[in-house]
Amino acid sequence: MDLRFPSQVIFGGNSQLIHEVDFLQFRNLLYWVPDNILFTYPDSKPVILAKLGINVLLAAKFSTLNNIASISAQVKANTHRIMDIMNRDQRLGPTYLKPRIGFGGPSLLRDTHYLSQVAHDNGLPEEKQLYVKILANNRTTRRRFVKMVLAKLIGMKNKTIAIFGFASKHNTSDLTNSPAWKVCKMLLKHRVHLRIHDPEFRRTRILRCLRRRVGQGRVVVTTSPVQAATNASAICILTDSDTYQNANYVQLYTQLFAVMRHPSYIFDGRNLGIDWQPVTALGFSIHAVGKPSIDLGF
Repeated sequence: MDLRFPSQVIFGGNSQLIHEVDFLQFRNLLYWVPDNILFTYPDSKPVILAKLGINVLLAAKFSTLNNIASISAQVKANTHRIMDIMNRDQRLGPTYLKPRIGFGGPSLLRDTHYLSQVAHDNGLPEEKQLYVKILANNRTTRRRFVKMVLAKLIGMKNKTIAIFGFASKHNTSDLTNSPAWKVCKMLLKHRVHLRIHDPEFRRTRILRCLRRRVGQGRVVVTTSPVQAATNASAICILTDSDTYQNANYVQLYTQLFAVMRHPSYIFDGRNLGIDWQPVTALGFSIHAVGKPSIDLGF
């Protein structure tokens, strides 16, 4: 939750606690939060389970969307149209409705694991299996993405991939359970070279995260997307940073194509909200999570 602009703030505890001085002082710390989105409950258990439930539902939403996207790619259905139709169903809502390389961050994975453990500890094996499958599907989505990348680069010598984004999500330096970080580690197991760019990260922090591979000279951290793409055969977009999808994106990808090896690939792991057709016209082969490829036959 972003404490600057929360949709709701919830406290749980007995009525005596809620009226104690410590609670009132804590409330004063959140002086910018209006009273109409601050809720108190006289029992902490429903609050904790509700919080876990919200994050697990989001995790399940991601997993289901990635499954649907994989099927749509196989049958050559338009994923954007599918999401459009689903967007209009008020029971689902339009947010978090994009297939991607999996979910991460500080809450979704942790809370799904936790609720799985709660079900296990309370003798509910069938309920536990739901959460286990959500987590398994999340791992499968990443493996499928890496397999797609490696399949296109098979036979190439000195495979070099530009990595766009390293954080758990865009416009943040949070690395907690980052899908991008995990994809990088999976790629490095296959003897590729990575040139990483993330506008939010310092070079030393990324190198520290991948320290086992740094000594082999297979990880370079760059200061710009163009520098990352230089002499690379492919770009993997792993966070939806504005840097990679701004209004001048065609100009950016024109610059990238000029410094890359050819054939040149883009693997969109975040389903950026841009039209890839003008980029394909430059000579790129485009491959995205849960979509038919847009390519020139390579």
